[in-house]
Amino acid sequence: MNSQDKFEIFNDFLDQYIYYLCAQCCRHEKFIKLHNQVALNRRVTCHHDGLILHHITPIKELDHMCHGKFLNDLEHGLFHGVMVAFVGYVLVRFNLKNALKDLECFFASATLHDFLKSNGYDQSMHDKALKDYYPHLLPETYDHSTNGDYDKLLIAGDRIELRRYDDYLTWVDQRYHKLISSLNPDLQQLLDFFYNVIRPTLKGLYNNRYALFIRHGIEHLDKVNYKTDVRYPPSGSFYELEKGYPIEIDRVPFGTDALPSDYYSKKVPTWTPESVAERRKNTKRLLSFCSNHSGGPLHNFNTVKGFIPAHIFKKQGGKIIHSGMRDHLYADSNIHPKNWTFLYQGVDAENKQVKQLIENKYRVMPQETVILFFNLVKLFTDRLIALNIM
Repeated sequence: MNSQDKFEIFNDFLDQYIYYLCAQCCRHEKFIKLHNQVALNRRVTCHHDGLILHHITPIKELDHMCHGKFLNDLEHGLFHGVMVAFVGYVLVRFNLKNALKDLECFFASATLHDFLKSNGYDQSMHDKALKDYYPHLLPETYDHSTNGDYDKLLIAGDRIELRRYDDYLTWVDQRYHKLISSLNPDLQQLLDFFYNVIRPTLKGLYNNRYALFIRHGIEHLDKVNYKTDVRYPPSGSFYELEKGYPIEIDRVPFGTDALPSDYYSKKVPTWTPESVAERRKNTKRLLSFCSNHSGGPLHNFNTVKGFIPAHIFKKQGGKIIHSGMRDHLYADSNIHPKNWTFLYQGVDAENKQVKQLIENKYRVMPQETVILFFNLVKLFTDRLIALNIM
């Protein structure tokens, strides 16, 4: 199993969760397979019965502030809940836990299990009291803090998620080690990749989901080597107008769709206004997402690209420049690659840049994964809030 396979397993999870919330919002190439997995009596044309909505509907109205606290709590809120859902998903996918008849209920339970902990309830009551609001979750949701039955998918997933803490090995007990040792090598490698690459990358983006990001992509590929470079972008890797490197500014998820390779660029390899206009007729162009306007063989800068929140960029001494020669901006900085987040599209994880980024344990993932993840976040959040209107 290579790195791209591991990213795709995570994408499959996102698609399945998205499908449960909105059948038409998953990737179109995954829709038929997911739709056929749903019993016929639950399907109506391109829709299903929305069973997951039953599980995330409260029986009494919550103060609107509760949702904000849940969304903003990185340790116990929505982000943590989705991570638990993924861990349970792969336990089932690798046949180490019995597949649940109602996977929708598991996804809902995993996501909401610490909802009240995010809202100030103490450790002893946050799970029990959840039944007063969301009574249609898995039974073990309401005692998960003390339940030691690792045969329960929610319990196993929540315990494995203890890896989110840097010092977890200093305090987890033997039950944790026994659970991990029971996993086959492929799954252990997948979880290592998840906690070393996927989760930290998404955590940084989720934590800065309201921030303005600066984006730069390398133009001269022969000038970059992430094994030795101590700044991004390295000197000589970009076309320089006066001082600084070209940037775009954007916000997550940096587009509504990942761009495939722009094969038309090979046919019209020029930069006249006429040829650019013709090329744009033949490629996807994401309006208003300035960081993702073009991709493909002529556009190295949009194949693998670095992103950094503007406030972190400023804190580390970065400067923004208006060159007076381009409608996009320029920047000047001396910031280490470890402080950037890198997204790629039109290539896979075997790409030289991507491989080096993964090997260095820098934050990196496919553009498509980011789009899917924030699609899921939006769908779940919107429905959770709407279902609280009573």
